[in-house]
Amino acid sequence: SLATYATSAIPKFKEEGQRGIDVRDATFAAMYGYLEEMMQGTAFVPKNMYEVESKLPALTWEDAPAP
Repeated sequence: SLATYATSAIPKFKEEGQRGIDVRDATFAAMYGYLEEMMQGTAFVPKNMYEVESKLPALTWEDAPAP
């Protein structure tokens, strides 16, 4: 739901919503890349989510635009 704020008229909400979209896009790109590596046999097939988590970008606000 964070991504829905990307079109907000309030700058702070708009920036936070865009950050949500950026992280979502990076997460999907990372997962599709990892899936491709698994299919090629260059990455292991994970046994649980914890093994996948390190491959994903963290949802942090440090590199997000300043409010």
